[in-house]
Amino acid sequence: MTFATAALVFSSALSAGSKIRAGHAADYMYQAQAAQTLIQARSNVLKARAEENRWKDRGVMVLEKMNKTLATINARSKGSIDPFAGSTGKLGVNVLDTGYLDYGINLDNAALAQQNQAIIHHSAQYQAGIYRVAGRQARQAGYIGAATTIGSAAFQYSQMGGPATGGSTLPPQPSFNPNYWGLNT
Repeated sequence: MTFATAALVFSSALSAGSKIRAGHAADYMYQAQAAQTLIQARSNVLKARAEENRWKDRGVMVLEKMNKTLATINARSKGSIDPFAGSTGKLGVNVLDTGYLDYGINLDNAALAQQNQAIIHHSAQYQAGIYRVAGRQARQAGYIGAATTIGSAAFQYSQMGGPATGGSTLPPQPSFNPNYWGLNT
């Protein structure tokens, strides 16, 4: 095997191996990105869940405030026979209208935060899937690149003449003949 042939085989093998390693490295990188996407989504879902709980707590606070306000109105009108008559009744109805409106808004916001959790979760799953597919494709591209490199090297080797079929490929060397130089006379 000549030096050129050995260099071709060695460089082709080295190139093919590095393409496979690069494909594996890209695959690992994409798998790590997929995992990071899911971790970040979990964090965002927890934030959305905390927001949902804050809205629910605000709704409960609205109901508690409404209850205290109604109790105050009723306590101040204790001398009246009908607490819903006149200005006292109108104050109570106004408190109830405003309270239930605020409570409904808080419940709607809590429901939106809950739906946001599902959106975050599903979009992260989708993005992680994209990263996983990209990783598999990168790994496959590494193998294809390695096979192409080996195929190209085989073609180049065949163009160089391939392996010797017998004998030496060096030109014949003159043999030593003592009579030629007049040493045996």
